[in-house]
Formats: sequence, structure tokens, C-alpha cells
Amino acid sequence: MFKSLSYLGLMSLVSLCFSCAQNKEVNEKTRPEMQAELLATMEKSHDWMWKNRQSVVGGSRGDWNWTNATWFVGSMELYKISKNPELLQQLKSVGQGLNWTIGDRTPGKDHNLDWYRAEYAKFQNTGDKKIVDAMETAGRKNTTFAANHTIVQVYADMAKIENSDIYLKQTTQVFGQLYNANLDVDMTDHLAVCWSGEWSWCDSLFMSPPAFAKVYAVKGDIRYLDFMNRKWWKTHNLLYDKQQMLFYRDATYFDKKEANGEKVFSSYANAYVMGGLVRVLEVLPEDYPDRAKYLQLFKEMASKVSSLQAEDGFWRPSLLDPMSFPAGESSGTGLFCYALAWGINNGHLNEKVYSPVVKRSINALMRSVNQEGKVGWVQAIGKDPKKIQAGDTEVYGVGAFLLAASEVYKLLGK
Repeated sequence: MFKSLSYLGLMSLVSLCFSCAQNKEVNEKTRPEMQAELLATMEKSHDWMWKNRQSVVGGSRGDWNWTNATWFVGSMELYKISKNPELLQQLKSVGQGLNWTIGDRTPGKDHNLDWYRAEYAKFQNTGDKKIVDAMETAGRKNTTFAANHTIVQVYADMAKIENSDIYLKQTTQVFGQLYNANLDVDMTDHLAVCWSGEWSWCDSLFMSPPAFAKVYAVKGDIRYLDFMNRKWWKTHNLLYDKQQMLFYRDATYFDKKEANGEKVFSSYANAYVMGGLVRVLEVLPEDYPDRAKYLQLFKEMASKVSSLQAEDGFWRPSLLDPMSFPAGESSGTGLFCYALAWGINNGHLNEKVYSPVVKRSINALMRSVNQEGKVGWVQAIGKDPKKIQAGDTEVYGVGAFLLAASEVYKLLGK
């Protein structure tokens, strides 16, 4: 399988991205040598962020926040390759520091769905941003908030590695409450419902669905998958544009336009969807009734996003108006690269069609990592496409890079 990738020079530019001089010509490098270079860069990027995470906004938000959790998800994939016990201990220390929990409160009578809806109505009437800030302050700690489920993907992997249920004790209680409650409300008022368990923004498809799928993989209880499946397609049916084959970030974007008149589709947000898709597909049984629907969605999006990649290998923050913010963005690029490489690795995408896309994107990502291991060109936290610069970094950008590099590493081993 890898022969054609080698012919296309998947790693030829990657080798040139390292600042150190190389004694061998690029074409003389063996695949194990290329893997070693890639692994060294992965480890360097993780180590840099481990030492510097408090200096970035996302890193200072707490370890169960989706920002850090996305990084840890990538670091877990690095561990599966490196088998470095020190890295596993770091990830274990994260879970121990959180007592293997997901948020510290279940919404009570003062902060239930009705409260969020009422507060959101006040905001709509007054425009007072302090109301939304108060909603976010309360909601970000909720065990029901999908972003807080990202860390569960690490807990579930740890449970498999250690063959122990202790890592999922609170998670199974919370997830049981969620599928028993089976919340099913209108999601068009995103901020009114997201804190209480609805997946009302497309990024959440990376956060909560793979967590439910991975808990299923550990526990074997089909209810986790069935709940995830219902919720996934509810979000899909609301936010997926069938003509563009892309997701709106949330329902507030339906009527928004870019400067060039095109619809607003964030590369950052759509990359999270594709990352979530492949992490669900990794677990979903071959005979699961809706598996074919997930694969069809994956192939549609793969075709679309590949057509939007720039020649330098990056995707721009705005998919349909790349010139609005013309610099390449590495976190979205990382998750697109991850998903496409996974598709090739697992026989779901045509190698000849998609390997050039993976080649360009992994080389772009390698260029974004500096000599110390800092991953640059990462868009800041937020909903909209944004301006970015070379020195901009975030914890989730490292996670996206590690996910991408882990799949390319596997390609090199084929």
C-alpha cells in the first residue's frame, strides 16, 4: 500500500522541514528513518507544551476543559506509538488530578435547562453580555456539557490499557443519567441548550460522541452507542449543508456571509467534525445499523475538504473565503490530515486520490513546528474564522498535530 505514497514523496518535504542538517539525501531515507524523525517531532511538541501550557489561554483553563483534553487525546495516540512510560504517567497524573471526573456539578434546580433558556431570553432582550458570561461560568462546569466529555476519551483508553474500571466510575454514572434523561429539545438557540447536554455546535461531535463510543468499547453496553447515534444525527440534520457538504458551526451561522458573499464554514469547526467521525468509526461495530451512514458522511466531507486545501498544504480559517484570513491554520489542518490519513489507512479512501492531500498537509504541519517544538499557526479559541500568525499556539493545536502525525506514522509503517 505504501509504495505509491513513497513514489509521491509523502515525507520528502517533511525531511526538509527539520532545521538540523541531514547527511543523507532525502530520497535515500528509509521509511523507519522517516518514522523516527516524525516521532521525534511529536515528542518534542508534546514536551514543549507540557512545560509551557500555563502560558497559553487554553492550557490555563483546567485539565478537563476541551482545550487541554484535545491535547491529551493526541498525546494518548503518541503513547500508543512510543510506549513511553513517562508519557503514560503524565496522562495518568492528569486523570488523578481530576479524580477521573468530567466537570464538578450536575445542573441543579438553579441552573437547569429552563434557567439557561430564561437567561438567554434576557440576553436577547437586553444585549447584556454579562448574562452570557454568567451562563458560561455556570455551564462550563456541568457534567452534561459536551466539551467536558473530551477528556473521557483519555479515561477510556486508560481503562483499556490498565484493564480497570476505576477510570470510568463517574463517567458511567453521568452518561447513564444522560441517556436515561434523553434530552431532546430544539437546538436553534445554541447558547440556551448547549450547557445542559445538547450537541448544538458542530465541534461537539469531536468532544462527546467519541467519548460515548469509547466507553461502549470498554463496557460493552450498546446503550452508549445508541444514545450517541441518536444525538449525532440530530446535530447532523440541523447543521449539515448537503449542497456544500460542510457543517455550520451552530444555528446562528445559517444566514451569515463572508466578505465574498459565501456562507461561513470554519475549517477549525469542520475539522473537529471529521476528527470526531473517524474516532467514532474506529469503535463502531461493522454490523452497527448506521455505520454506512457515518462512512458516507466521511467520504462526502473528505472529498469536499480536499478540494479546498491550498497549495501550501494548509487549510485557511474560512473554507469558502480563504482570502478573508489568508494565513494557513494548523489545528484545522491537523485534524483534516488525521482524518484523511485514517481513511487511507483503513481502506475507506482511495490512496491515489488522497495521499497527495495528506502529503501536503503533513509537510505544512511539520513546517509549523519550530526548533524547540512549539506548534505555531494555531487559531485562537473562538467560534469564527480568525487572523493568525506564526507564533500563535494553543494546546489543542498540539493535539491536532499529534493526531495527524500518529496516522502518518502508521502510513509509513505499511
